[in-house]
Parts: sequence; structure tokens; C-alpha cells
Amino acid sequence: MIAVRPAVLSDAEDILAVNRECFGYEHDVSVVQSALTRCAEEGTLSCFSAIADDVLAGYIQAQIVHPVYSLPVCYVHALAVLPVFRRRGAAKALVTAVEKWAIAMGAQTISLHSGTDRKTAHAFYAAFGYKVRKHVIHFVKPLNEEENHGHF
Repeated sequence: MIAVRPAVLSDAEDILAVNRECFGYEHDVSVVQSALTRCAEEGTLSCFSAIADDVLAGYIQAQIVHPVYSLPVCYVHALAVLPVFRRRGAAKALVTAVEKWAIAMGAQTISLHSGTDRKTAHAFYAAFGYKVRKHVIHFVKPLNEEENHGHF
């Protein structure tokens, strides 16, 4: 059984472990704690945790954005599920939770980016009704080399 709930500050170490395992991200737990604090304080930013077998199996983070060129959009920043919990409904439960949240927040669409090599993820999103809209090139410029964690 997968339970989904809003992420809480005490999830930070577990989310950090998911980031390491799923994405190879190495950063201090304070980065996750700061993000979770902002999720708790800002109404347009959210993070949900999936709990299975009393373990944080994965998470999803999303944000409502209000571009000047469209109606409100929910942008999914990250969806990650530990390999041992994949194909057990955790990702589906997380996406469902964020879609319900996005609708309640007034979003008209939901959007995300997925690496070109993540074919399994692409199949998951397609099965869930997501469509490829366009291919993009992702540009990044670090604003502070000391603070750049290299994820983007």
C-alpha cells in the first residue's frame, strides 16, 4: 500500500537519499530542508512524499507558475521513486496527488521536462496521458560558482 502525504521537514534525509540514488545528486541536506521549508510556507510550491512499507519510497515537487503568455501552469520540478518501489504504484500515486493539488490551485495544464535518455519515464508519462509538446535545449548559467551544485 502506497500512502501519499505532503512532505515534511523530517523527510529531508530520505529525500536526499532518493536524490542520490535516482539522480546522482550530491548536496547537503540543508538544500532539501530549505526547499521543504519553502514548500510549507509558499502556497504555490508543493512537495509530496510517497510512503510504502514505512519507508519514503519517492517524492514529487511541483510549482504553480503564472506565465504572461498562458493560463496558470503546474510545473513538475522532480518526480523520483526508489528502484525497489517502482512498478508498485508510487509514481502514479504521486502524480495523481500533484494533479489534484494543481487543479485546486487553478492550474490549467501540467508540464514537465524529462531527459532524452529516460525512455521508461517517457512511457510512464505517455501512459498517464502526457504528450510530448516540443523538444528543447536546456540552457544554464551558474550565478554563483561556489553555490553551483551542478544539477542543471
